Amino acid sequence: VWACDFDPQGRWMVTVSADHCLVLWRRADRGGTVLFEPCSRTWHAHRAPIYSVAWLPCAGGEYSIVATCSADGSMALWRASLSQHDGEDEETEAVQFAEVQRFEDVHSAGEINCVAWHPKQSLLVSVGDDGLLKLWK
Repeated sequence: VWACDFDPQGRWMVTVSADHCLVLWRRADRGGTVLFEPCSRTWHAHRAPIYSVAWLPCAGGEYSIVATCSADGSMALWRASLSQHDGEDEETEAVQFAEVQRFEDVHSAGEINCVAWHPKQSLLVSVGDDGLLKLWK
C-alpha cells in the first residue's frame, strides 16, 4: 500500500498500491478498538502503479469524488457512490467506484506522484516528475 485516504465521514478508507488497483476498506468497531477491514471488491484503476489517492473532503449528498494518479502518467476521477444491498443476515452498505474522467499525460515528465484536494473547495492539485504543481477546478 502506497497511499490511503478516508471518506468525509470516516466510515470508509481507500488504498492504492503497485497492483494498479483501488481497494476499499470498511470501518469496524471491535470492543472499543477501531479498525478497517478490506471489502471483497477491488477496482483496476490504472495501467501502472498508483502513487496517490485523495477523497474529496467537502462532498455531500449521495456520492463523492476520489482522485488517483499513477506512474502511467494519468490522473483519474472516480464517483464514489454509497449503495445498499441485502446481505445474508442484515442490510449492508457498500461504496461503488465508477470512473468519471481520465486525464492522460498531465505532466510533461510522465509520472504523477501525488494528488490532493483543497479542504473546503473542489480544487485538486497534482504534482509530477516535471517538478510542477498543477491546479484543477
